[in-house]
Amino acid sequence: MIEISLESRVENDTLIIRVVLPEEKLPQYEYAYYFIKDGERMLTKWYSANYEERFVLEEPGAYYVTCFARNIENKNDMASKYTRLYTYPWGEENEKAVFEEKSLSESQFSICSRIEGGILECDVHPSDNKFKDIEFAFYLMNRFEKKETVSYSPYNRACFPLTADGIYSVKCFIRRGQELMVKMSRFHGYRAENTFGLETNICEPFGGGNYSIFLLRIPIQISAWS
Repeated sequence: MIEISLESRVENDTLIIRVVLPEEKLPQYEYAYYFIKDGERMLTKWYSANYEERFVLEEPGAYYVTCFARNIENKNDMASKYTRLYTYPWGEENEKAVFEEKSLSESQFSICSRIEGGILECDVHPSDNKFKDIEFAFYLMNRFEKKETVSYSPYNRACFPLTADGIYSVKCFIRRGQELMVKMSRFHGYRAENTFGLETNICEPFGGGNYSIFLLRIPIQISAWS
């Protein structure tokens, strides 16, 4: 699997992103971008040969960009990377206007997950997008067994390529200082040529290492295996 890094800078209210790879490898990959404002995806630029992109910042907010790199010849050779978080307009006073301190509670965060092109994407959305110093970590679960881990970072999104059949979900950890909260995504059935959905609500409270899971609602739609 390829590993990429990103260079990002702001010029004249434009956020400029460039993928960093050895020069000989850049033409071997195609690149896609998510432009995120206050935790919400505002713009998607689908895969192309463009390893540098520009995004115009027009409204106050907290911005970052997620970049995906995919090998043209081998679609399983892919990676994603996030830029740092940019607060616009710039400066400490404006940053205070964008974020405000408040205690964490489960009702203030929601989980959105989906499978696209063999990748399970999971986003954590604050209810009002005004939290500061929040970190997120993610576990990819297959039938409640941990398969992959994304360590704590300021970024509220994780993308997991799926390489085997299973019933997948994502466990999301939301942390600020000594505060910690755990939430689960819904279930996703996955098979190479087909998918099926298990729609559930799962409540998994965090209590000093003791976990309990409650399945509250399970309408099921299953398509025929191919």
